Amino acid sequence: MIPPQNKKMKKILIVDDEPDILELLSYNLQKEGFETSGLASGEEVLRTVNEEEYNLIILAWRCLVRSKAVSAPLRGSAAAS
Repeated sequence: MIPPQNKKMKKILIVDDEPDILELLSYNLQKEGFETSGLASGEEVLRTVNEEEYNLIILAWRCLVRSKAVSAPLRGSAAAS
């Protein structure tokens, strides 16, 4: 899967708390022509998505669940349902 040459490079944010997975995904996506950024925690995601724009976010759900800043609002909305 190679992005079209005439379009701006797509930015992908990868979120996982396992460095090997971040490295593997980043390497393979960059090899295919994508620009990637990697983060290891939910708190970092909240800061980053407010500062940068991404075309795609690949997210390990456990990173958000472990993050108190992110999981508290998620638990609150689930309890209200």
